[in-house]
Amino acid sequence: GEAVLKQGWIQALPCYVQHCLDAQDPDTALSHLARIADRIMERGPPTASRTVHHTQKAESTNDPVIAQLIKSVKSLTEAVSKMQTSDRNRGRSPQRPRSKSRNRSQGSRQSGQFCWYHWKFDFEEPGKRITPPQVATTEEGCLNSRLFYVRDKNSGLNFLVDTGAALSIIPKNKTELGRETSSVTLQAANKTKIATFGQKTLTLDLGFRRQFPWVFTVADLDLAILGMDFLERYEFLVDTKKRRLTLKETSKFTKGIESNITSLNLIQTPPVTTEKFQDILAEFPNLTKSNPQTSKTKLKVCHIIKTE
Repeated sequence: GEAVLKQGWIQALPCYVQHCLDAQDPDTALSHLARIADRIMERGPPTASRTVHHTQKAESTNDPVIAQLIKSVKSLTEAVSKMQTSDRNRGRSPQRPRSKSRNRSQGSRQSGQFCWYHWKFDFEEPGKRITPPQVATTEEGCLNSRLFYVRDKNSGLNFLVDTGAALSIIPKNKTELGRETSSVTLQAANKTKIATFGQKTLTLDLGFRRQFPWVFTVADLDLAILGMDFLERYEFLVDTKKRRLTLKETSKFTKGIESNITSLNLIQTPPVTTEKFQDILAEFPNLTKSNPQTSKTKLKVCHIIKTE
């Protein structure tokens, strides 16, 4: 332990330095004792104690235990010196941003979209470890995402703040597994169809000292989303650079957690048209086209302009 290391280090010092350190409080930190020893060594040893110092040093080196301790102290000193040199070189290197990005990538692979602190303490439920959301529309590990999470204190859900989503979504739970899908279908940016299971009202507590009730769409997703319908209704301002969600009327904000998920761009697809109206639309296809091609009408009127 530290006490053994301290004792071995003190015994390896000159005798006159040992006498000075023995007068210190036994609980004094090793780093403080080292500074005191450096000051004593700078002033030099007393003339009368030079012989005693050499005798003590010769006797100490003959003890195998003390010799091993001295060797250990030297090894630790060299290791600390190398670490300090490495830190200084890395601080002067122009490649520091690239190294930082590589470290962030490694941390992202280890803990999903959360840093270790929030993964371990803030987003951990009793007996259950939260896994990263499964999203089919994005590549896992994207470090250029502008999105972030905010936590609802009432439900414990982590909501992805997505300004590209038209609707606010909550994932289906075990109670919705046996429920039939509704006629409303969602579509992601890659044209993936997402089934829905009706609606559910939740009251959110996002840390603004007030509650935010909202009717969410229950969808076949593994993450909850705060879409533009919710953000516009309560006039939230989304700061993607600083990962902050600000309430406009009070200017208060809550700090979000960076995500590696890009926007899903969720939209609600129109319901399937019945056969009765499909026949009518099939008869007039130009009505459903964005740029209908109009046919040329033959006119029987002819205008003549006389010129001289």
